[in-house]
Amino acid sequence: MLKETFDNVSGGYDDKALRFFQASAEHMAFLLGLQGNENVLDAACGTGNAALAIAKFLPNGRVTAVDFSPGMLDQARRKAASFDVCNVEFMEQDMQNLDFSGGLFDVAVCAFGIFFVEDMESLLLRIASTVKPGGRIMISNFQKITFTFKGHALRPT
Repeated sequence: MLKETFDNVSGGYDDKALRFFQASAEHMAFLLGLQGNENVLDAACGTGNAALAIAKFLPNGRVTAVDFSPGMLDQARRKAASFDVCNVEFMEQDMQNLDFSGGLFDVAVCAFGIFFVEDMESLLLRIASTVKPGGRIMISNFQKITFTFKGHALRPT
């Protein structure tokens, strides 16, 4: 059901109203402090915001971006082509069943995706298992205080 939902909304997922995802992806890429030659995994890549932002920092590196939604991946591939990004590979794969050997990646990220699974701890361990010893993992998530308006936090009620 979740896969079908993401396929259905994929066409509008990069709407300006959701610009927060693009902005946070760019911030995530900056915070990683990449050297430029890393091999990066983006789990639950959606329309490729994090993957494409990270790819800009990898002139000699590569991003492998996985998502289980063909619709989201189609959007990601279109964006990559429109930006002429060649160092990202988009693959249809469920982040809960990552099919990569251990230690393949220098860095792994999951931008606003981990909370969609029931067992987040197991997923985090699975993502971590794909990273080389000494590698890094970055997960982004929402908090109660995520959005602000004119400098004031908007709290859910």
